[in-house]
Amino acid sequence: MLFFHIMLMEKKWGTGNLILPNLFHIGASGVDLFFVISGFIMVIVTRGRFQKRGTVVTFLYNRISRIYPLYWFYSFILLCVFIFRPQLINPTMGNQVNLLESFLLLPQKILPLLMVGWPLVHEMYFYLIFAFILMAPEKHLTRFLFCWGMFVIIGFTALDLCDIINKNAYLMIIFHPLTLEFILGCCIACLVDKGTVKLGFFFFSTGVLILALISLMYYHDQSIPIYDKWARILFFGFPYSLIVYGSATIENSRKKIKSNHVMVASIYSFLRKTGDQSYSIYLSHTLVINGIGLIWMTFFMTMDKTTHILWIAVMLVSSVITGHISFTFLETPIVKLAKKYSAVFLKQTDTN
Repeated sequence: MLFFHIMLMEKKWGTGNLILPNLFHIGASGVDLFFVISGFIMVIVTRGRFQKRGTVVTFLYNRISRIYPLYWFYSFILLCVFIFRPQLINPTMGNQVNLLESFLLLPQKILPLLMVGWPLVHEMYFYLIFAFILMAPEKHLTRFLFCWGMFVIIGFTALDLCDIINKNAYLMIIFHPLTLEFILGCCIACLVDKGTVKLGFFFFSTGVLILALISLMYYHDQSIPIYDKWARILFFGFPYSLIVYGSATIENSRKKIKSNHVMVASIYSFLRKTGDQSYSIYLSHTLVINGIGLIWMTFFMTMDKTTHILWIAVMLVSSVITGHISFTFLETPIVKLAKKYSAVFLKQTDTN
């Protein structure tokens, strides 16, 4: 996702020959991976907690306290920009912004104030439906997931034929095909939970190979509609599901990385830390690369190849560093504070 947005920024602000190839368009599919992983995690963290007292409230509290505070922080920064320089916000949408819907992550027909917030609108819908599922017996989880999937498929097909779905922002979210990726992630977690963990490396490799082929295919022919609502489920939802399943299987079969494999352990540690910081990087990176783009073009109206490469490197490194700072000094304290007050909040809820 980061490389994809840097590529777009290069096309917007760059001068001369572009450095990053269109192959980085695959980065836009990071949203699909995010939805699959999200569904997987939701099932894993709620195992054995279905129908228990306080489960739904705890689940929603944890999700809301995880998503909103940091999202609001970066949205407020953009709100300040919007007040003084509205022409810099949502230029593709005519600089229009729905402030209430943006801050509450409610369905809307235009992009939120913080552009990358649109997947979070879907996420909040997923969490709400999953909260209702938590009220039912856990043994029926797969049945509910199947019914949810069929509801999306049938509902979208019927409303699309009537040309209704695109006229209502809420219907667009409720019946959006991307919901199937979240459901796929849930189903993968169910398989892993039941001990179906065979051929992990095969499935992981197959998923990576499919993604590589799709990237090359799109690189040579950008008229292929890989990001259409239903096409992206096939092009990205399916291979990412294989990758997540394969990763979970490999993780289960290798409980710990042996300490004598220093290099492997270091790489694993780096990837894990980067994954922990992914939400901070995700929310902050568009602000960083846009800011650098504006500043850079103020001083370099034309760029040679060396300056161009340096510019891209600065955007990349700055995004990662900002994400790390955000994770350390904002996200982590917010999570700790939420956990500190969760016991008090949930106790009062149970008492009432």
